[in-house]
Amino acid sequence: MRIAFLVSLVVTVSTFAQNINTPKENGAIFKLYDGSILLGELVSFNESPYKLKILTGDTVTINPRVTKRIYLPEEINLYGKGRYSYKKGISGSISFGGSPQHTNVDFKGSYLFRNKFSFGAGFGFHNNYFTIRTISSSHFGNVSSRTYFLTGQYYFTDKSRRIYATGKSGFADHKETREIPTIYNGVV
Repeated sequence: MRIAFLVSLVVTVSTFAQNINTPKENGAIFKLYDGSILLGELVSFNESPYKLKILTGDTVTINPRVTKRIYLPEEINLYGKGRYSYKKGISGSISFGGSPQHTNVDFKGSYLFRNKFSFGAGFGFHNNYFTIRTISSSHFGNVSSRTYFLTGQYYFTDKSRRIYATGKSGFADHKETREIPTIYNGVV
C-alpha cells in the first residue's frame, strides 16, 4: 500500500512539474498602456477584440486600442507561474566575478536564432593579483587585461529550466603588468 501511494505521489508531482515547465501551446503576453501585463493562451487574435485565456483559467477580451505591445506565440515561450523566454531576438548581459586574488566584469550582446542557437560577442576587464613565495622572499604581481570574445550557446530543451551547452573563444589584451617591490626577510 505504501509503495502504491509513493508511486502515485511521484507520478502526480512529476506531472505537475511537467505542466509548469512545458511551454503553453499558444502563449502570449499583452502589455497595456495603463501598465498592466496579461499573460495566457491566445484564444482569438484575428478578430477584434482579442481574446486571451489568462493563467487563472478565465477568458478576457482585450481592446486593441489599449494594447501597447503584444508578444505572440511565434516570439515567446510562456510557462506556468508567468515565466517566459524569448524564441528569438537580441539580448545583453553583464557578469561579475571575484575572489581574493581576481576580479572580472564581462559585457555580452547576443542574438537568439530559432529558439535553439545563440551567438554573440563581448568584452571584459580582468584583474589578477598573485604572490610568488620563495624561502627568503616574496614577489607580488598584478596583471590587468581587457578581454574580447565570441560566444555561442545551443539549447537542448524548450522547458522553463533550459539546458544548454556554451562555448567562448577570444583573446586578452594585457594593459598593465607590474611587479610590486620584492620583500627579503621582511625588508624591502
